[in-house]
Amino acid sequence: MAFLRWFGFENVNFKITTERLGVALLSAILTIGSTFTPVISTPHFWLEDYPSDLSHSRSFLLVVEVVSIGLNLINLRRWAGALLGITLIMLLSDLYAAFEVTDAINAHMAKDPTLHYTQHAGLGWGWWFIILGPCIMAVVLIRDSHHD
Repeated sequence: MAFLRWFGFENVNFKITTERLGVALLSAILTIGSTFTPVISTPHFWLEDYPSDLSHSRSFLLVVEVVSIGLNLINLRRWAGALLGITLIMLLSDLYAAFEVTDAINAHMAKDPTLHYTQHAGLGWGWWFIILGPCIMAVVLIRDSHHD
């Protein structure tokens, strides 16, 4: 049993309150909904091979966030915190990729004298929606760690 204690499984608590379940469901719905929100705004270009929602990299992030929500729900906060850290690292790499794509599009538009554009490509509204789920999870983890 020392092996399980080392991983922190002695704190497992399946007594789930409606408040904790509600926060978990809200975070899960936000996470699932944010998977397909537009994160790159390209007003004058059609991105054929590169999806504007970065959905090619969001499936792993979706799984990690939902598992983190479940671990927090059964009182395994250390593991939930570790997965939240992985989520933040993945979000930063997605943000970096979005900046690279938008910079490349803007550089291409600037080089072509035949294009007359009024808007630059940039980050879409989806980023606000994407970071909402992890922010709620971080607040819940901090709040629950202070109550114990």
